[in-house]
Amino acid sequence: VVGAGEGDFFRDLRYTVDMFGMLVNDKDHGAENRETLQRYLDQWVPLSMTAARHLQPLWSQPGHRVMRFEDAFDASKQRFERLLAGFGLRAPKEV
Repeated sequence: VVGAGEGDFFRDLRYTVDMFGMLVNDKDHGAENRETLQRYLDQWVPLSMTAARHLQPLWSQPGHRVMRFEDAFDASKQRFERLLAGFGLRAPKEV
């Protein structure tokens, strides 16, 4: 089950990179698309970060943990920042 979920994640990530790459690299509308995406990020990322942090108690319930919540959360934030940088976007300060 976990392997299938990871496969789905990486497949969806590839599609996301392709789709957003088309938007931010559009020769006619790329700059406006980046501005729109940045406004979206500035509005929704802080809410998403708060929601993710509220999942910490659920993460910590199982007796067997491969990775601490903070380590996994930090790794996810770093991956997100790299993804945004590739699109010419910046992560909001909450990241």
